[in-house]
Amino acid sequence: MVEDSIEDIRRNAVAEIKEKAKKNPMSIHPCSKEFQEDMKRLKFVSGYEFTCWMQQNEILVNPANIKRKELEMAIKNAQCKTIKEYQDKCAQKLGFKNVAEQITEYNHETGRNLSMELNKYCSSNFGIAKGERLLFKRFLEDVIFEDVKGSGKGSCDGGIDLICKNARQDFIDKYPQFKLKRNKEYKIQLEMRCLIYRYDTSTYWNFTHIDYNDTPDFFILCGCDNRFDTNPMHIWIFHKNDIVRGYKFWRRNGLHITNKPEKLQEFCRHELYDELEILKRIVTEISCEKEKDTMENS
Repeated sequence: MVEDSIEDIRRNAVAEIKEKAKKNPMSIHPCSKEFQEDMKRLKFVSGYEFTCWMQQNEILVNPANIKRKELEMAIKNAQCKTIKEYQDKCAQKLGFKNVAEQITEYNHETGRNLSMELNKYCSSNFGIAKGERLLFKRFLEDVIFEDVKGSGKGSCDGGIDLICKNARQDFIDKYPQFKLKRNKEYKIQLEMRCLIYRYDTSTYWNFTHIDYNDTPDFFILCGCDNRFDTNPMHIWIFHKNDIVRGYKFWRRNGLHITNKPEKLQEFCRHELYDELEILKRIVTEISCEKEKDTMENS
């Protein structure tokens, strides 16, 4: 007899835990004995991961949903389709082009940060400075798609970075969870970030500019070690409708990923492992090309 996978076990446990919570609400409290036993039985590595799973399966109410429902009502009343459209509309009433321009001007006026062009340590500038479009155009052509071209409009404009077509059959077979198809076009948004070090010595990647943007079909995130060596450490692929921490991926401003094994496990089904070496090779090739151009033009 084939043993059930952990996904099947968790799926079958949803109704049971819901019923238990109805009878005893304290059974889903993190300090309760039942919570601890269920967390171990369902093989969650942390209480946070177990709590997120219960929120996704509507066992536990996410407190953020209350504010989100208020925001969704405001979006509907403003006759907007997305949060981004609503934010832009509010910013335009104040005389700005969009919400990005409003936030940028506020940050510059208050001295919170310099403009991206003047601040080489700006995390948003990192991917642009390293040529993330060229880098991932080559990577996607080598690994995932047969046809890759630039969109002419970046993610900061509410658009996309690359348009890709004809997923390679070997990649489709290797990663069925992405549900890619032949003869179909996909819009891709790229986010490339380097590690940020916190005062408590932990490190993380802060992927900004997701910006409630539902235009791309997929978001590709690349976590690097630092801005000087540009050594890729992780590549993650998310479909815009993938449920991540209780919400569809695109319905967020950004994503914070902590560089710890137990935290990274949350995204294992979204990660490309074997292909990381290919991306590292392309980074080296592009760096050599830039160095050669610099020497020839000096």
